[in-house]
Formats: sequence, structure tokens, C-alpha cells
Amino acid sequence: MGGRAVNVGLYARVSTERQQERGTVTSQLEALRTAAEADGHEIVEEFVDDGYSGARLDRPALDRLRDAAEAGVIDGIICLCADRLARAYAYQVLILEELERFGVTIRFLEGPALGEDPGSTLLVQMQGVIAEYERAKIAERYRRGKLYRARAGEIPFWKMSYGHRRVTPDGGGPARIEVFEPEAKIVREIFHAYVERGQSVRQIALDFRDRGVPSPTGKPIWGTSTIGRLLHNEAYIGTVYYNRRESLDGNGPRGARNRKTRHRDRPREEWIAITVPAIIERDTFERVT
Repeated sequence: MGGRAVNVGLYARVSTERQQERGTVTSQLEALRTAAEADGHEIVEEFVDDGYSGARLDRPALDRLRDAAEAGVIDGIICLCADRLARAYAYQVLILEELERFGVTIRFLEGPALGEDPGSTLLVQMQGVIAEYERAKIAERYRRGKLYRARAGEIPFWKMSYGHRRVTPDGGGPARIEVFEPEAKIVREIFHAYVERGQSVRQIALDFRDRGVPSPTGKPIWGTSTIGRLLHNEAYIGTVYYNRRESLDGNGPRGARNRKTRHRDRPREEWIAITVPAIIERDTFERVT
């Protein structure tokens, strides 16, 4: 920031799962305040994303920081290092170019100072690429580990179908799925009403409303789509699937604030079947049309 006192914003971030990597948000802010005070800068605001991944740009504090830069509220930013700003190198470049366009300078306490020196710029770029590589390596190791456990029959996910619950042994070891009888009773009742009594999903939903049977989310009204999905869920005949869906980048340019992730089913041969306790007889399940 050219050695002159300016109005600055402090940006700190720590993701929940990697909180020890760069210390807590508190320790980051202490270092940033010390640096600002040593240079005589006026701290306009502290922008803190606590528990947000640097792999995404739609972070509330980062959005406010970018808005403040665009509005001319701040002249400079102090941040611990480039990967606190963003872990993906492409995102780092996007933000740095945006700040440069607004005439806002940024100082990283760790790593080279940004400026006209091509060597310093190259080093920051290299650090961004390395951070992105490390993130990709960790994510891939995590993904492969979950696939391995699923193929071994373990339960690598937490969300269970209505009527089942995930149980972890007190002494440790792989989790298992058990039938949760209070909900399983409702599942059997839905299949019986639909298959044996010929009721529509709407009639079943209205009946549950009148009887005060709460939905899987605790609401007083069951959605017809909820009942429809339940009637076609193979978990109730003893099979759940892992690796069934994949995430895709959403519409919009890379780095856009409102870019959303889309999901789609993988080819069925890629699904990993895991055996769980059945709640419904297969014959009953197959009679659902």
C-alpha cells in the first residue's frame, strides 16, 4: 500500500474442516490488526468468513468485501495469505483483477508482496496453483476412501431413508443401518394403503394430515412427491446405493457469485449397492406402479 496510511479492510477465513491449518479466525485477526496498526492504517471493517470453504466464492464476508471495494469504502485489504482469499488459483486471479480494477491494493502477510515485480507475481501464482493442487489431492483421497468403504459394505454417508437410522458402535468400528420401528411402521402403512387399498398418494397424504402424522421433516402435511419417492425407494427392500449421483458446475461463468451446483444420476453400473435391513417385502414393492 505504498507505505502511506489508508483505509483498509481485514479479511480472515477458516474452513471448519481445516481449522488448524492456519489457526483460528481470532489468531488471524490479531496478526492482521497488528500489521495494520504498525503501518498506521485505519481499519474500516473486519470481514470474517468462519466455517466457509475457500473453494467457493459465494461467501458472505467476501461478498461484502468486494462490495466495499467497488463502492470505494476501502483503499486496501490485508489478508494472511493468498489461499485465505481463495484456494483455487483461478478464483484468486479473478478477485485480484477485480480489486485492481477498483484501485484497491492487497497485502498478504505470508508470501511475496504484490507489485510490479514479475518475480513476486509469479511466486503468488505458483502458491495459488500449489494450494489448488493440495485441495484437489485431499478431495480425491477423501472420495476414493469413501468409495473403498462403500464397496466393503460400510456406510459412508449420514443421511438415511425414512424408517432407517445410522448407528455407530460405542466401541468404534463401522457404522450400520438399523430399522427405526416408529418410522418403519408408517412406511409399511403407506405401502399397504397404496398397494392393498388402492389409495392415491394424495389420499394417503390427506389421511396422515387428518390423523396428525408428521412428515419425515416434522411438518404436519406430507408432500405427495415425498410419498411418491418413498414408494420407489429400494432401501425398503434392502438395498441403498452410494455413488449414485454426481455434481456438475452450474450455469453461469466460473467464479460468479450465484453460480449453483447441479446434480445428475451416474450410469447405474457405477452405483455401489449396500445391503441394509428390509422393511417391505419385495413382492409388495414390485406391485407399486
